[in-house]
Amino acid sequence: MLLANQEDKFINTLDDVNAMVSAELIAYIQSMLRNGYSEQQIRIYLLRSGYRATDLDQAFNQLQHDIAIAPATGSRPPWFWIAGAVLGLGIGGIIIALLFAAPAAQITLVASPLQVEVRAGDVLDIKDTFRSNAAGTLNVLHTLIDPSTREAIGAPSTETVTVSAGSKAETFQVQVPSTITPGRYIMDVTAIDSGGTQTKTSFSFNVLAAKATCSDGVQNQRETGVDCGGTCKACLQIETPGQPPSQPQQPTQPEQPPQQPTTEPKVADCPGGCNDYDVTTDDECVDGQCVHTPKESVCGNGICNGGETSSSCPQDCGAGLNAPSADEVIENAKTQAPQDTERATALCGALPRPQDKDRCFSVVASSSGKSDLCASIVEDITRDQCYIDFALTKNEFDVCEKIQNRYLRGSCNSLQNLRQLERQRQAEQAAQETQVPATEEQPVAEQTIEQPV
Repeated sequence: MLLANQEDKFINTLDDVNAMVSAELIAYIQSMLRNGYSEQQIRIYLLRSGYRATDLDQAFNQLQHDIAIAPATGSRPPWFWIAGAVLGLGIGGIIIALLFAAPAAQITLVASPLQVEVRAGDVLDIKDTFRSNAAGTLNVLHTLIDPSTREAIGAPSTETVTVSAGSKAETFQVQVPSTITPGRYIMDVTAIDSGGTQTKTSFSFNVLAAKATCSDGVQNQRETGVDCGGTCKACLQIETPGQPPSQPQQPTQPEQPPQQPTTEPKVADCPGGCNDYDVTTDDECVDGQCVHTPKESVCGNGICNGGETSSSCPQDCGAGLNAPSADEVIENAKTQAPQDTERATALCGALPRPQDKDRCFSVVASSSGKSDLCASIVEDITRDQCYIDFALTKNEFDVCEKIQNRYLRGSCNSLQNLRQLERQRQAEQAAQETQVPATEEQPVAEQTIEQPV
């Protein structure tokens, strides 16, 4: 009786094990079917893995039985399928939006003046070329910059430009202030798209003194008064209260040319001279102001100006592949700089790309030994490096205050202090060396005095 009970327990345990194996086997077969494997592939794999054919038949039969009694709509609730459909539509919409979304706009900007010099009070014509990969609207700002202080002169002029995919050129006019001091200035050009992305470029140009007239409110061109006398109309004479109303000699008083030189005010000098390092202008100081008068264009002077073109003057404007490269122009300017600085700077100014101009002015400044030429460099980093080179190699520490980067300016001032301390130490050492022979001669002097005794 006891043996029979133990045998029944063993059979029940074996049935439980078979049921567990069958459940695991069915679950495995279900996962393989969902992954795309066929029934035949699954049978072959499981037979090779040691499963019996009867177990596999039982598992597949049980699986088919479960599928047959399962509801036609599946075991998942309706909201599951609705949520899946909404999610699929959302993902599909995102994919379509990414595929057909417009690419980010990319703008390139090239700006150049239509004349290399303009008089104070006149209008500067500027040609801006925009290249974009998409259509849009740009806000274009033109800002006049003083190169010595890097500060804006007046408010920038603002225009709106509509661009499309491709290249587009526009011409703008910027009013130059009539009160501006003649010299070289920088025009910053900034294009801002609808997303706020900014594209910048710049160029330099010369401002000449305003043309003297009889209505400019300034006493110039040998006038004896403001806008009167000399080449202008005669100045009015105001009679004093005690003077008789009719004086025959009064009307003839303005017409006394021989006496004009004695009453003409002394012409003021121009501090620092008026040389603008431009070979295309005649420079002179008139009534305390520098006047730069454009020369007539001469083919062969190495400057493309005055309406010269590559066909009319290939020597100056270049002709296709025969035009010199930027490196060749810079090397030529470096050679010219020690003997003819004006010629060298003119070569730099004729380069079309701003970065080549900056590199050329830096080379010419170093070769000529003139630190003031560093002010013609537009980019701050290149200009600061030009100044610091003069401090390092030529001990010109007055350029330290012209450096824009405050860390580099601090290094320049520290270098100046170190050089001063070094000079003081050398001076003290030289003074000590000159005192040594005098102290060594004293015993000799005492010895010569003791000899007669």
